[in-house]
Amino acid sequence: MKKILLLTTIGLAAMGGVAFAQPEVAKTPAAVAEVFHKAWDNQDVDGLAALYDEDSVLVQGPGQPDVVGWENIKEVLRPFFSTTSKLDHVRSTIHEAEDSALVKAFWRITAPDGSVNAESHALEVLRRDENGNWVYAIDSPFEPGTY
Repeated sequence: MKKILLLTTIGLAAMGGVAFAQPEVAKTPAAVAEVFHKAWDNQDVDGLAALYDEDSVLVQGPGQPDVVGWENIKEVLRPFFSTTSKLDHVRSTIHEAEDSALVKAFWRITAPDGSVNAESHALEVLRRDENGNWVYAIDSPFEPGTY
């Protein structure tokens, strides 16, 4: 018992006394939006990145290159946290087929005073990974049209 306590103490001291929490995962296609929005509202870019994998594609919009992989996607998302904002999932429709899902959604970003900073339709392709978690295969948050 003393050896375990000592090793734990040494390990925490080596990490600066900070225990690292694992990012939340999505166990259903609907949970992807819930986890994403919770991470957004907490300005947790690592939590957002956990919903992507090394092959995920983030479609930035017309005239901008697609971004591939969670590390690159994380760098694209990071500047959104330079100011405080709230992400609202207004509505979505989910079509699921085995280990894939198509999500059509509408989202809105608001400032602390309630003013709308951005809003758009989104089209998302999700897949169930080898651990049973749902992640983005393709995330296209700036889609024209209505759903």
